[in-house]
Order: sequence, then C-alpha cells, then structure tokens
Amino acid sequence: MSKISSRLQRMLLKLIKYDYEVQYVPGNQMYLADTLSHTFKSDTKIKYDPEMSNIVHSITKYLPMSKSRLTQFKYETVQDKELQTVIKFVKEGWPKVETKNWSQELKQYCKSQSDLHTNEGLLFINDKIVVPNSLRQQMLTLIDEGHFGMEKCKQRARELMYWPGINRDIETIVSIREKFRRSNTQEPLKSHSVSDRPFEKIGVDIMEFGNLNYLVIMDYYSKWIEVSELVNKTAMEVINALKETFSRYGIRNFVVSDNIPFNSHVYIDFAETWDFEYKFSSPHHHQSNGQAEREVRIVKTIMRKAKEDNKNNFVGLMEYRNTPISGLNFSSSVNV
Repeated sequence: MSKISSRLQRMLLKLIKYDYEVQYVPGNQMYLADTLSHTFKSDTKIKYDPEMSNIVHSITKYLPMSKSRLTQFKYETVQDKELQTVIKFVKEGWPKVETKNWSQELKQYCKSQSDLHTNEGLLFINDKIVVPNSLRQQMLTLIDEGHFGMEKCKQRARELMYWPGINRDIETIVSIREKFRRSNTQEPLKSHSVSDRPFEKIGVDIMEFGNLNYLVIMDYYSKWIEVSELVNKTAMEVINALKETFSRYGIRNFVVSDNIPFNSHVYIDFAETWDFEYKFSSPHHHQSNGQAEREVRIVKTIMRKAKEDNKNNFVGLMEYRNTPISGLNFSSSVNV
C-alpha cells in the first residue's frame, strides 16, 4: 500500500470493504473508460468525503506519540503561519498559479498538494505528520537519539514525519554529531549460514565500557540486540546471562562466539546440557565473528551517545530496535 501513489492509495482504501478481483485490460481496449478519463470536467472545489475523513481521523488517533506531544504539535501548528496557510489551501483549494511572494517551502507543499490532508488541527502528507518549524530541531535530536548514521536516520524519519528539506537537515546534524565514524578496511570473511527464523542463530561477545563489562547478544536473522551487564568475565557469569536470554526467547540452535571464556569446559558442558551447537571464531581473527563485533560497536556508540546526552542507555537501544535495518527496510523489532 505504501509503495503506490496517493491517488491509488485513496482508491484502494475506499474499495477495501469490497470483495473484488482486479483484471488488467490495455487502455486501447477500454474505449469508454479511456475516453472519459481524458475528458473529465476540471473542478477545483474541495468536496467533503466522509470515507476519507474517517481514514484520516484513524491516522491521527493512532499516531505514535504521547498525548502531551500531540498537544504540543497541535499548539505549534496553530502558531506556524506557513502551516496555517497550507491548511487553509488544503481546506479551501489551492490557487491555480503560484504567487511571487511564496516561500520555497510553500512551493514544495504546493507540488505535494494531492498528498496533503488535515485533521484535528494537524497537517499530514500521506500518513506522516508535518512538523512545525519550531519543533524541527527537537525532532532532529530525537531522530539522532541512537546515533546510527545518515541512512538509518533518514529511514526512521521517513516512517514518521515530514517537512521540506528534512533529508538535508538530517545530513547536517548527523555530519556534525557523528564523531566516531570508522574507516578501517575489513578483510573479506566467509559468511555464516543464513538463518530463516528469529533467534535460530545468535552471535555473542563481551565488551567493556565505562569500567563495566557487558555481554552483547545479536540475532543473525532479525539483528535484534540484547545487552546484559556482567559482574565479571567468568564463564559462569556469561552462562547466567545467556540463561536469562534463553528464558525469554527460547534455547538457540547455534551460538557463535570468540574463544575466552566460551571455550572453557564449563561453557561447553552448558552447551551440551542445554542442547545447542557452538562455534568459536579464530583466536587470531576476531572478525570471523563479524556480526557480533559490529553490534558491539553499535552498542558502544549507543552508550557513548547516551553518556554525552546524559540519558539512559535503554533509550538508545530502543531506538536501534525500532530503526529500519539498511538493506532490509524493516526494524529488528518487526523482524522478531
């Protein structure tokens, strides 16, 4: 539905209550319909459509934001003169020609006029809320909460909100705040077997941050990340953390890890007792556990960013889990 034009979306939404079959017929064989489609009467008046009004209302009702945030958006939208002009045009009809004193943003809205709609004082473009100018910097900060880089920030923003030039603004803020971009060339590695369901195979690794030890667990299928704080780096402490994760998601079929402490007799006995296969990366090439190594870098970035902003680590972890994965177009929370 989201991949088609707004005009077809509206048509499908109106027809969704009917049971029908769609059959393709070339236009040159649809004489009457094709003729009428080219001879319609131009009508610039905005007509009330109760069916579409209900659909728009449902978008507003289920917006992924708190009541206080929704109230803030409504207030700032009223205060935003540009958006009030757009809302007026959406309700009463757009001028046939652009005026010379229009801003660049207003011209952008005009180009997207068929995708715009309003409800309860808010402006939407398709199913995304239009952000008032006064809240854009605040929204940029939220988009970059997990500090995931340019493309992921853009993907997350595209799911939720819009304003003219949003991609440019994201590029600017990420470029300024992204201090930890790595440019190391990785050696080519043999890929692991592909999982076909969530938590069939996981990668685990131990990391240190802020004088504390953590066990990072990554699901190969969904890219879901779990982080458990460790008292120490002994095999028993790692086993207890794994047991806690297994109690939530079930026992894994396959666990990939580095050697120490995973090559200890205690850990191997644990694997045999809990009936899962294990594989160790090369002691001289930790990159062979590349997926988990990469997730460790992501977790460190999340924690570093949280420390800079004086926020809880779990906020950044939540943002990561709800951000679409590059190449998959789904977040790890959806894949799970």
